[in-house]
Amino acid sequence: MKKALAEYIISLSNCLAQTKQANDRQFYQMYLADAGVILASLELGIDTNKLVEKVENHERLLGWSWVEDFEVPSDTWLKFKKLL
Repeated sequence: MKKALAEYIISLSNCLAQTKQANDRQFYQMYLADAGVILASLELGIDTNKLVEKVENHERLLGWSWVEDFEVPSDTWLKFKKLL
């Protein structure tokens, strides 16, 4: 599960580095920060209910924002969620 989340984080980082949309950078940075907290929580063995809550909060973050070229991060996020 950690590996799948790490792949999502790397895909976000790649998108941040490659985006040509200045407005998208702030969103990728927010996604990265939030995903990092999820990974840290997972590593520290957070209670499953709290982990699910963090994942749901991340989903809301993704839902209220829009970025170009989100296909790869979206795929890796879905891969992680299936393991949860």
